[in-house]
Amino acid sequence: MTKSQVEHFTEREILKGKSRQEVFNEVVTVSDISIHSAADIIRKVPTLEGRKKYRSTNFVLLGMIGILLLFHLVNFFLAVEHKTNLSVGQIIVPGLLLWGVYNFKRNAHLISGILLSVMALISLGQIIFYFDWVYIAILSFSAYGIAVSFFLDSKLSGDYILDKELQKTNPGQRVDSVTFTD
Repeated sequence: MTKSQVEHFTEREILKGKSRQEVFNEVVTVSDISIHSAADIIRKVPTLEGRKKYRSTNFVLLGMIGILLLFHLVNFFLAVEHKTNLSVGQIIVPGLLLWGVYNFKRNAHLISGILLSVMALISLGQIIFYFDWVYIAILSFSAYGIAVSFFLDSKLSGDYILDKELQKTNPGQRVDSVTFTD
């Protein structure tokens, strides 16, 4: 299995209700991918329990991204009307981000936190040069969205511990060589 195949397999199996440990043991038996690479991919896919537990917080983040997307849509149509340059990427990227966060895709919350940080910095620059209440609103929405994004990323991602004793005594064993902590 390639890394991409491991990602798709992990997502599919987690949605069936399997634990990260079960998925890891299946992946390392049928794949030559390194233990650390497999564990890193698997730990970033949110479990069903995590999805249920943080569903309402995820909807808050979706609302924040949706509001910012609406602002960009309005801004896009105003820019087209005034014939100023505005990238279609300013519409597509938040749209894809909205889809990724809604579906709890791997790394979507981390990427949304990073992109919202960039958006906040841009808004801060706009406030410094063109003081406008719209940019203050964007900055406040972005700041709240950044906090929620990084919170969800930290809570939905798991971690793992490598069994070093097992690696010393039986270096060829791949199954159960990692224990996941949620």
